[in-house]
Amino acid sequence: MKSLIAFFPLSLALACLVQSHAIPIPGGNGGGEAPSGQVGIHKWTNKDGQTINAKFVKGDAETVTIFTNDRDFTVKLSDLSPESQALARKLSAPPTSDVNSPPQVTIPGGIERDYGAGKLTEAQEEIVLALAKKQGVAKVARISTIHFFPSAARGIRVDGAKETNGREVSYKVLSVNFKPWFHPGGGPRKGDAQMGDFWAGKPYEKKQTILRVGETDYLCGSIRDIEIKECEAMLSLFLAGKFTYSPNPRINDKLLGQVDWDKPSRFSKRGNAISVGFPHKGGPGSGFFDLQVEFVDGKLNIKQMFQAIP
Repeated sequence: MKSLIAFFPLSLALACLVQSHAIPIPGGNGGGEAPSGQVGIHKWTNKDGQTINAKFVKGDAETVTIFTNDRDFTVKLSDLSPESQALARKLSAPPTSDVNSPPQVTIPGGIERDYGAGKLTEAQEEIVLALAKKQGVAKVARISTIHFFPSAARGIRVDGAKETNGREVSYKVLSVNFKPWFHPGGGPRKGDAQMGDFWAGKPYEKKQTILRVGETDYLCGSIRDIEIKECEAMLSLFLAGKFTYSPNPRINDKLLGQVDWDKPSRFSKRGNAISVGFPHKGGPGSGFFDLQVEFVDGKLNIKQMFQAIP
């Protein structure tokens, strides 16, 4: 039985929190990067006020499992502060859903749908699919409904099937408008194809690059003037929480916990300046983060962090 004492200096230890209760999970991660589902760094405090930063993995009524220093650990809730107990219960709770935010499902034909901004009926789906085919998206992989923040308008996004060529993944994206959801008084533009209350212009092609960390592939929207291997090395550190920063109002645990590390949107380099983008883990319409970083001798430091909110 091991405790976090083996992995942390006493000044940072949460060993007093876990003592002999911190038990590596049999068959869990013995090292390497954090599992892809573990996004968001949280502050965990014990009853004595000692704190560490770690990623939430899972929890139940009695314990919480966290990931730090390349290991999974199970901690008894009774050893945590009231605030950390509440955090563990919140993160352990199953996601709620309602009519305005239904779960993603797969429908016949292998098409995924995400109707977070409004549900389409089967008849409406058929029109959207016919419109997509007419506009050049022969094989549809995903249909989603989206908000046009900050307005009250909504729309529909159709993603075509992905094609892979080496590290490059490409697919067509079609934006479809629906009259009852569109801006008041708005309508099709010249050249748009229309079917009933639905219309769309031409699709555009979206390209992404595959980044590999361990045995997991991550899709990145844009890579400019920087080697893929360097991007992968940085992404590995982001996923594992192995980076440094100087806490301030623009860079802190709360903001870092809102970053969806699984979905890098871009890496770019200009001279020695490196910029990295990630979305907010709240999903589409929740904004994104721009990080200015240093990557020297395998060490990653966040110098600046900017948040874009719709």
